[in-house]
Amino acid sequence: MTIPLIIDGVNCFVQTGSTLLAACQETNHYVPALCAHPNLPTTGECGLCLVELSTQKEPVLACVEKAAEGASIISDSPNLRKLRQERLSQILKNHPHVCLTCPHQDGCDRTECTLGFSPAERCCFLFGKCEIQKVSNYIGILPDTPPYRPANLPVWEKDPVIRLNLELCIGCMRCVDACSKVMGYHALTTYILHSRTLVKPSGQNLTDGFKESGCRFCGACVEVCPAGAVTEYGINGSRWRGKTKNKLNFSSLPSPPRKTYPLDLSSLSFVPEESGIYRLWNEKGGLFLIEGSPNLKDSLKKEIEDRGNGFTFDFEASQFYTQRMNELLQTHLKKEGKLPEGNELFDDLY
Repeated sequence: MTIPLIIDGVNCFVQTGSTLLAACQETNHYVPALCAHPNLPTTGECGLCLVELSTQKEPVLACVEKAAEGASIISDSPNLRKLRQERLSQILKNHPHVCLTCPHQDGCDRTECTLGFSPAERCCFLFGKCEIQKVSNYIGILPDTPPYRPANLPVWEKDPVIRLNLELCIGCMRCVDACSKVMGYHALTTYILHSRTLVKPSGQNLTDGFKESGCRFCGACVEVCPAGAVTEYGINGSRWRGKTKNKLNFSSLPSPPRKTYPLDLSSLSFVPEESGIYRLWNEKGGLFLIEGSPNLKDSLKKEIEDRGNGFTFDFEASQFYTQRMNELLQTHLKKEGKLPEGNELFDDLY
């Protein structure tokens, strides 16, 4: 049985009993989340999936709130963007994220850091395919996000194919729910350390590994972890991971879409008065221009006056906007063999 809803002004029908998050996903309205997963119960731990609901004064957690017949939902707005960025900032202060904001990230060889950050402060080997990275790119990272400071948290890697590194854990509880509520093994449990809720193998002692916890090495925890905290490792890890992934057959997560806005004055409400880069896309969806700016809102207002209708844009705040612009231009040049059309006037620089 289905019920009618309005999501971002579009009339939709969703299954009765669906959460607002499921309703948005079912109708292709992306809402970011790091604790929610299609195969797991919802908890609201990350707090990123806020949406605006016609019957509530304040935004609600879409992974917890149930869809009601006739309700009107807004999945994205300047207010939601601000709240999500603030919540993401609190998550990232406990997870390495310097690579996510680095102006050289696209051309980085993952060995030496051009900005001098230590390996402990950098993102892990999942960089480029990490769920946190994808969600962060969609939401946008605030310039004043607290820097990550390594806390010398425990790392379990005594077992032959699986590692648990709490330096990367964001406390989303996906791994615990997958192990206990889906697989029924209860090999992971929560505990408090440095005022943070973290996870560990369920052995009697803090030093006990996965074998002592009753782990069946099913791989469910690795499959659902969004942060690289639970991963395969060792000479047999990749082969083990391939076998378990096929057996689990968990649902895939929705990927964040490319976040673009119509190039018009109403869209400027989403744009901060900060330095950064913006990209213009033509009416066919092709990349037209990559530009750095000391003030994104002012520059895009000028683009609206100069360009007229038909374009869309996306943007990212960056203190190192010139370097970030050059990095993106070089990447595009290597991939396409030419600069975007709007940058061709400056091709003598490249």
